[in-house]
Amino acid sequence: LLAEEPVEPNWEYVTEVEACAMYRRIAPEENNASGIYTVRTMANFDFSAETIFNFIWNLDNRKKFDAYINTLDVIVDIKDELDEPVKACDVLYAAFSMPFPITGRDFVHIRAWKEHEGGYLTSAKSTTHPDRPDTSNVR
Repeated sequence: LLAEEPVEPNWEYVTEVEACAMYRRIAPEENNASGIYTVRTMANFDFSAETIFNFIWNLDNRKKFDAYINTLDVIVDIKDELDEPVKACDVLYAAFSMPFPITGRDFVHIRAWKEHEGGYLTSAKSTTHPDRPDTSNVR
């Protein structure tokens, strides 16, 4: 996703809540077979892009705005293998406790970011990793 231009013609507008717009498209690698979507959100805030990015990217802040998160670990920090313009990339494991009747969830995902037109583009995608095999949670 970081290689794409932010205005691609195949994004479908879904909704807007409190000035945060959401778009979606069928994930290209799914060949429209599974119905799995890639989601993009866009919003404007009264803070600088750098301030917002630094808050969101810092994993210590996650528990400040996500009460359901139990575990958030960096499995792999990828630094030396990056090509410009990607600035950082890592593989994370996140586990969540959900309120009844929803089952707990856990995810392994890879995330990355790059600077773009005076702001930041971040991307995250589900993946697998041998250090975090499947659990009884929903993935």
